[in-house]
Amino acid sequence: MIQLSGQRLEQVDSFKYLGATIRQDGSIDQEIGDRIAATGRLYHGINRGFIGKREVSKPTKMVVFKTIYTPTLTHSSESWALSSKHRSRLQAVEMRYLRKVEGKTRRDRVRNQTIRSSLDVQPLQTKIEEAQLRWFGHVVRMPDSRYPRRAWEARYSGRRSRGRPRIKWEDNVQRALGERGVSWRHARSKANNKKEWRALCKTSTPQGTRGPTK
Repeated sequence: MIQLSGQRLEQVDSFKYLGATIRQDGSIDQEIGDRIAATGRLYHGINRGFIGKREVSKPTKMVVFKTIYTPTLTHSSESWALSSKHRSRLQAVEMRYLRKVEGKTRRDRVRNQTIRSSLDVQPLQTKIEEAQLRWFGHVVRMPDSRYPRRAWEARYSGRRSRGRPRIKWEDNVQRALGERGVSWRHARSKANNKKEWRALCKTSTPQGTRGPTK
């Protein structure tokens, strides 16, 4: 039984909240699948009449990529606990659009980073890292009474199931911090300085150090 402020909550396997799928077991597999499916519908809707049209300039296509395509794919990503498998799936959706804009296919054997550089766009993974670090900063600065802060600092008892430990949101944050030269121990004190933290979130990381960005 789950209670919140003395009220008993109905327990379900999954539910939608602000457009994101929340599962009882904490898995984001369904949410990632939903995001990819929604972005796929968008892609197929504008592929022939927009992305594949030579008459439409690349800058115009990239405006749609940055303002509609990417937000559709990364909605609620600030709270995702991404595995390497999730990163690969998201990158495939990212690069499908960018390769189409460049007129390149995987058979051309052009590296992902070469295409991104040509279009002057950051890797999708960088945008997700920035969102997760911003959310980390928000949570750190929250009063102890706020539910996101309480949920983050909660520690659960009981025996862990067999197998490899599941990736946690904190693992993603620590990964992003490490690539920016910030230790987990110092991150909380830095996050309390909103201006300094905002600048850190925007700090670029060396190419080739984050997941599948080849």
